[in-house]
Amino acid sequence: MLTDQQLAQLRYSKTRLPDTGNRLGEAQCSVGNTFGSSPNYGSLISLVVNEDITEWFTPDRQAGLSSTNKITVAGFPALEITGKQLRDDCQVLVDVTNGEYLDVLSNPRGERGTSPEPYCVEAKRVAELAMQTLLARK
Repeated sequence: MLTDQQLAQLRYSKTRLPDTGNRLGEAQCSVGNTFGSSPNYGSLISLVVNEDITEWFTPDRQAGLSSTNKITVAGFPALEITGKQLRDDCQVLVDVTNGEYLDVLSNPRGERGTSPEPYCVEAKRVAELAMQTLLARK
């Protein structure tokens, strides 16, 4: 979902690694960098087509979260989510259409700090670029 030019803009490697995990049952792609000065970022990008973004407001999902903030990405309603367990990780979910959303999880590659803030900024940047690609394909 990211072009080579977008990966360069993010300072990510052009290597896209398919993620075979079953996170939300969708195909996923991992991108990131492990070079240069810190912080080094990694992002897992998924296009979820089997549930609505409103599922993130259910008590089961909310139980493991430390915050859920409503934001906007590329003109679409979105959520910025941080968890209780992994403090640095940040997830941005973009409500693409009923029953589908773009899911970007950004986290540190290597050392972990104590704040999700830089990873929320990164997740939003990645989501904005992925949305550009998705909208261009319409």
